[in-house]
Formats: sequence, structure tokens, C-alpha cells
Amino acid sequence: MILKSYLVEQNLEALDKYSLVLMYGENEGIKNDFKEKLGRNIKETEIINFFQNEILKNERILIDKISNTSLFNQKKRIFIYEVTDKIYSTISHILENLNEDIKIYLFGAALDRRSKLRSLFEKEKSTAIIACYQDNGRTLVNYIKDKLKGYEGLSAENINLIIENSSLDRQTIKKEIEKIKAFFSDKRLKKQQLEQILNVKLNNNFDELRDATLIGNKLKINKLMSEIEFIPEDNYYYLNSLNLRLNKLIEIKNI
Repeated sequence: MILKSYLVEQNLEALDKYSLVLMYGENEGIKNDFKEKLGRNIKETEIINFFQNEILKNERILIDKISNTSLFNQKKRIFIYEVTDKIYSTISHILENLNEDIKIYLFGAALDRRSKLRSLFEKEKSTAIIACYQDNGRTLVNYIKDKLKGYEGLSAENINLIIENSSLDRQTIKKEIEKIKAFFSDKRLKKQQLEQILNVKLNNNFDELRDATLIGNKLKINKLMSEIEFIPEDNYYYLNSLNLRLNKLIEIKNI
């Protein structure tokens, strides 16, 4: 069964009816969020972690964990990391022997459409598969709003500041949110202080602005003009840099 990552984020209980869940893709941030939520201490549940290589070396260690019962924990959650198609036969074998008290979560990198493991999880009714693609601006806006719910000053401008300072990386945003929560204990965001704790760096690379100007990239020019800190003492450098590039272009044109 194919599930959408954003829907599962909104309702993690949607995974409860599946014995096996595969999460794959390049977005480590989403996968780590799922790992943390699913790995939280649950009453009478044993948490077990494996890497694929451990199981490939000795398939019995997984089978034994599934078969053995514990006096203290009736339920088990097994996490298997760095999975590829190499574990396909093992998963196919254990699929028929799972009961509702055992949940297995697999995490892997990108899998192409020809992947046998991916195909298995997409077709079986008792399994679920979640593609963890890279975030975009919209998904990150929703992510920040959810994590900072109840904070005053969570304006569109401040949200964009967090996103732009992260290069659209959820892992980075997650760390920044931790800093924000620690600093703004009163839950009142202020832009100037926010810029300071996010370590927003003014772009001093004039070359980037110079090249954007020469090719007429207006959007990039406007963005860089708001980010670059111009220092009067460096005016000679700016003019000299522009002059050298123009001379270089003239030389290329003549050649």
C-alpha cells in the first residue's frame, strides 16, 4: 500500500494496521522524524535496531527476534536501517510469519521503480511504503508552523527567514527550531534576535552579484542586494572586479 508522507505525518496512527513499513528516499529529515516518533517508549513494547548488513550476515538474528517471546514486553518494534534490494528474500520470508504484536520499519535511500523491495511493499495489503522526497517551500512552511505552533511573531517573513537560512533542508530547520525554542522561552519571536540565533550570514560575495547583473538576472540581483553588506572602503575592489570581468568578456568575444 502506497502512503503519502505528509498524510502519515499528520496521522501516525495510520501505520498501526501494517506489519511492515518501508520508508525510502533522499529526505533524511522526514525519515528521522518518523524514526523518533515510532521509536518513542511505548508501554510493554520492546524496541530493536538492526542494520541490513547484520541481517545479511546472519538471517537468524531477525527471525529469532520475531519468534522469541519476552516476559516483560508483549509487543516489538523492529527498525532496520540502510535497506536495499539485498534484503528482499529475507523480508519475503518473514512476511507470512508476522502477527499484530510485531511491527517492522525499514529505512532506505532512493529506490528506483524496478526495485523488487519497493514492488513488494506497494502490492502487499499488509505492508505500507512511503516515499520521502525532498521538501519544498510549502511543506517546510507547514512543518515550521506545526513545530512553532503557539509562538507570537511567527510571521511569513520570519518563517521565510528560517527556510532561506536552511537551504530547504529539514534537518537544518529542525536544529534551528530547537535553538528557537531554547532562546524564545516566552514564545515571542523577534526578527532581530531571530537573525542572531540563526547565524544569518550576510553574503559578502560581490562576484555573485556582479555576474547576476551582467546576465540580467533581476530576481537574483534583488535577492543579493538585500543580503550583501556593502563596505565603503571596498568600493575600489567592487569597481576593479567589475572592470576585470568586462575585459574578460570582451576578450572572449574577440576570440
